Amino acid sequence: MKKQSSNSVDEAATLNQEGLARLKQLLDKEKPNVPSNLQNQVELYINHGYHDAEPLYQEVLVQKKRLLGDEHPEVAAILNNLAGFYRNQGRYSEAESLIREALAMLKRLLGHEHLDIASTLSNLALLYEYQSRYNDAETCYQEALAMQRRLLRHEHLDVASTLNSLAKIYELQGDRLSDAEPFYQEALSIRKRLLGDEHPDVIESLDKLASNYEAQDRYDAAETLFQEALSIRRRHFGEDHLEAAQSLNDLAVLYTNQGHHSKAESHYQEALAIKIGCFGEEHSEVADALDNLAGFYAYQQRYSDAETIYKRALAMRKRLFGEDDHQVIHSLYDLAMVYIDQGRYEAAEPLFERTVDSFRQWFGGKNSALALSLHYLAHCYRENGDYGRAEALCQEGLALVQREWPTDHQFKGRFLRNLADLRVVQGRREEARSLYEQAFSIFETKLGAEHPWTIGCRENLENLERQ
Repeated sequence: MKKQSSNSVDEAATLNQEGLARLKQLLDKEKPNVPSNLQNQVELYINHGYHDAEPLYQEVLVQKKRLLGDEHPEVAAILNNLAGFYRNQGRYSEAESLIREALAMLKRLLGHEHLDIASTLSNLALLYEYQSRYNDAETCYQEALAMQRRLLRHEHLDVASTLNSLAKIYELQGDRLSDAEPFYQEALSIRKRLLGDEHPDVIESLDKLASNYEAQDRYDAAETLFQEALSIRRRHFGEDHLEAAQSLNDLAVLYTNQGHHSKAESHYQEALAIKIGCFGEEHSEVADALDNLAGFYAYQQRYSDAETIYKRALAMRKRLFGEDDHQVIHSLYDLAMVYIDQGRYEAAEPLFERTVDSFRQWFGGKNSALALSLHYLAHCYRENGDYGRAEALCQEGLALVQREWPTDHQFKGRFLRNLADLRVVQGRREEARSLYEQAFSIFETKLGAEHPWTIGCRENLENLERQ
């Protein structure tokens, strides 16, 4: 689907702002449709990245309570929506409090078995997923799924959606890919029976199951499903439709993992050509396709090609969206990573400084993208000899991880290892050993003994012993 242009988004926001003043004048007249209309304004703000949606949500909540009372399913719905807004801002504790309030309210109003309760449990599970609290997310999704099966009593599309969500939680835990597989298979089966073999939701399920097979290194099974998805998309939408580009990109990733690099490159290039045909030379979708091709070149260590294409995507996004748009900042991050891979830390440093500043402003210090940028900027400072700033960022990163991911998350291991590397160059070997040991324990537990980070930490400890 073609994205709405930034000009039309701004125009829509302006029109809605003009309408907002009229809506607020109507609020005193206690018309039930007014909060719903005001909520439409809120949704437009959120969908297009505006940051002043919170007071509007709060106003909708106040008016819903005034019209319907403090306890009503629509009030619970607003609490859920506001919680989603907080979740996307990284305000996880506030989001959890609102979801739990909505859940308790719905149970008092509707009893303990209702589809609205199942939906709210899924919202809570998604919040836990954002925080990498996978055991908690699994419990909530399982409860929601069981409730949906009891209430719907037959195959239903909502059941298929929850099956997919639960399967994703298993995948995110790394070592439970085979646990996810039957859930994806059941979701695909339900969708095929209810929607037919060529519905877009069936294509989505084919992609999910194929990606699961790919993650299990079952490449032939994955390729069969990706090819099926591509064939359906081309029959349904046309040979050179944007949907076909999605399947081509999926196959390109698969071929990359198989080491079929020439096939991968041709698929990335074909996907790019389709997007240019659909949108012209200057469009965010074209920039995304350029990113995919550049990432492939970086994976092949064709850094010059990767840098050229990342710069092309970056320049395009600046022209389309301005210097401070989130897509521009993510382009800066990608380009900085190419410099990191080449050991060009002086070139990477100012780019990571931009990403850190932007992520701090957007997320208030509560985001995984910020954590990664802090990690790599600290790495740059250390390599460039600025040990004081490197340590400050490592400590900031550890505090962030401890606050947002209280259990031993892999991010904690990365900052501990980064700080250990700093202690080595400072000659503080005993502190370095302790930090490496802590990082090694986290990596081994979370990622397994054969993960590259686990192996790297083991080698760091062995090197210390030899010195």
